[in-house]
Parts: sequence; structure tokens; C-alpha cells
Amino acid sequence: MCHNRFALLLFVSFSFWTATTAEDLPQPQADSLNPEITQVYISLASHPASGQRATLYNQLAQYYSRDREVPDSAWYYARQVYRLVEYPKTQAEESLCLNALSLLANYYNQTDSTKQLLKTCLAARTRIANSAYKPSFVREWVNFNKEISRVYLRQQNYVQGIRTLQEVPPFVMAHASADFSMDSRVYFNISVLFSNLEQPDSAYYYYTKGEQLAQSQGKAKILLKKTSLKARILIQLGRIDEATQLLESLEQQLPAINNSLTSVNTYSALAALAYKRKDTARELHYSRLAYNAALETKEEQLQAQTGIDLAINLANAGQYEEAYLLHAHSSDLILSLINSDTKNQVQALELKHRNELLAREQAETTLQAQALYQQQQNLWLLSALLIAAILLAIVFYKGRQRKKRLNSVLSVQKAQLQELDEAKSRLFANISHELR
Repeated sequence: MCHNRFALLLFVSFSFWTATTAEDLPQPQADSLNPEITQVYISLASHPASGQRATLYNQLAQYYSRDREVPDSAWYYARQVYRLVEYPKTQAEESLCLNALSLLANYYNQTDSTKQLLKTCLAARTRIANSAYKPSFVREWVNFNKEISRVYLRQQNYVQGIRTLQEVPPFVMAHASADFSMDSRVYFNISVLFSNLEQPDSAYYYYTKGEQLAQSQGKAKILLKKTSLKARILIQLGRIDEATQLLESLEQQLPAINNSLTSVNTYSALAALAYKRKDTARELHYSRLAYNAALETKEEQLQAQTGIDLAINLANAGQYEEAYLLHAHSSDLILSLINSDTKNQVQALELKHRNELLAREQAETTLQAQALYQQQQNLWLLSALLIAAILLAIVFYKGRQRKKRLNSVLSVQKAQLQELDEAKSRLFANISHELR
């Protein structure tokens, strides 16, 4: 009976697990899946082992991460991968775990969930720092660190952003293999943060280190794009002539570079240079060029910032009507960005709430299944006790009946013996009487 109870418990648990797994899987659109992904779903339907299931979930997460229209599916499958390999035993499982965290960070970046993005990247960085396979994941550690610094830059927390990036070079030197090449953009990003803090000496120091590293790696294209940063730092240092030569040379190369963000940075630096020289006309001219270049990008925050700068220069030039309209449009854009961030935060909270409700429903279903199983066990126990009681009653009743039959037989035999005894007594009495 004990074996039967254990088998039933396993059956109920397995049935519940398969039911919840089937409910949790997002339903794919068959017309949008390629045969390989369809095969992944077929493989998952056979309930493989956890290691293979993590690999299959990872393939689905990678597939959906390339589709911007279904980011929630990528988030879901990345969460499944992380849940399965949260405590990795091999380097392959560690790689799957970090890849899942990277996909989660990408999802939070797309949905502007800054708090979750920072939390995920910090967790990934800590995981790598404490991993036994640390040297194999130096590049991932650097990438997560750069993402953390971008978050701090977005929050205008420049000091924390600098500290984060300054940890990269010593970590790489301590743990990276000989064939690992340091990314020069780390030094350039540190330089940007120091420049934003109005610390041009430190900014120039790190720019020089990044410039030397990029030159040694033959990355001329990166150096060309960072020329506007160097010019901005030189303006802060008061080296106006050097900044002018750099920016004039860079302005001539902008059509060949054909990069809107580089154009924005270049024209903004030229506008700052004109401001230093108190050349209002050129400052207005380059502010307009910077704004037009920002409109070609998808960076709404950059568009709002350059728009407000242009509106201020228009007002200084006496073009109040255009300045008012542009300032109103840029302000509305900033408000929409703030509202968008708030909306995304609300959506993130709603998603968290839905997940909590789902987890609660699953817990309640588990409790109900356990309660049902316990009731069945109690019913079986009561049934067994009742059957045992009936059997005992039957045995007791039959025993009493048998005892009664034996007693009646004994009574008859006793009466017969008494009659024989009396007959014997009369016989001996008669014989004695005759003898006398």
C-alpha cells in the first residue's frame, strides 16, 4: 500500500507539472516560425532533461530577441534559461546563464526599464567576478560594465559611471588571456564622463590612453569619430587653436563619414567653439546643423537637447517666434520621454504583478492538488479501517456461533452421559437387590 501511495503522488505531481508547463509556454505563431524553431518546440514537448531544455529555451530566446515585435517572448525564454542554470556546474551552463542575463538586459534596455537593466547587469558582473571560469568571460564582464556605465550616464551619475569604467583595465590585465584585446572605447567613455564633470585634465588623460590603444590596434575609423570629443576637451582646456584645426578638418570629412551621431557631436563642438569666440552667427549656424543632424537619428533625447540649444541661440539672435515654437516642441518631447519612462515603469510593475499572480495561482493549484491527494489518502485509510472492522465483526460473529454450537453439542452429550450414569446406577441397584 505504501508503494501505491508513492506512485500516486508521483503521478499527481507529474500531471500537475506537465499541465503548468503547457500553460506557461507562449503560443508561437506557426506562420512566423522557421522549421528549426518549430523543431525546438517539438523537442520541448517531449519534456527533455533540464540541461537540454535550457539549451532549447536559449535558442528560442535568441530567435525572439531578433524580433522587436515580440520582446516579451525573448524575456520569457531568457528567464526560463536563467532559472534552469542559475547554479551552473559546468562552463557551458555558465555561458548559458550569462547569455540569458545579456538577453534580459537587452529586453530591459528596449523597454527602458532602467532599474531592472542596472540590476541585471550588476548581477551578471558579480556572477562573473565570483565564477571559477572567470578568465573565459572577461569580454562579457567588460560588456556588462560598459552597459552599467551607460545607465549611470543616462542618469547623469557621472561619478559612479567613471568608477565603473575605471575597474575595467585592471580587471582585464589581471584575468584576460594574452590574445584578448582591450577595447579603446572604454577609455573614450571615461573621457566623456570626465568632460561632462568639467574635469578636462582627467578627460584628456583618458582620451590619450584610448587614442594610443586605438592607434596600436589600427582603428582609424574610431579615432575619426572621436575627434569631436578631443576637440571638446581641448576647448575646455582653453586650447582653442588646436580645437579649431581639428574641427575644421573633421567638418570636411563628415560627408565621407556619413554618420549622423558624429555630425551632431561635431556641429555641437563647433557651436561651443563659436560660443567661446562670442561669434553668435556661427554659433546659431552650427546649432541648427546639429539639430538637423539629430533629427536624422532615432535619439529623441538628443533631438530635444539640440532643439533647446538651438532655441536659446535663436532667442539670442532675436528670432523669438521660431525660438518659442522650437522650445515648446523640444519641451513636449522631453515630457513625452519622461511619460514614456513612467509608462514603461508602470508596464514593468504590471508585468511583475502578473507574474506574481501566476506564481500565486500555481501555488494555490499545488496546494489544492496536495489537499485532494490528502483527502484521497484519508478516504482510503477510512475505507481500509471500515473493511477491517467489518471483517473483525464477521470473524467475531462466526466465532460466537461456533461456540454456541459446541456448547449445545456438549449439553446434549452431558445429558446423555447423565442418563447412562443413572441407568448404570439402577442396574447395579437391581443386581444388588437380586443377590440379596
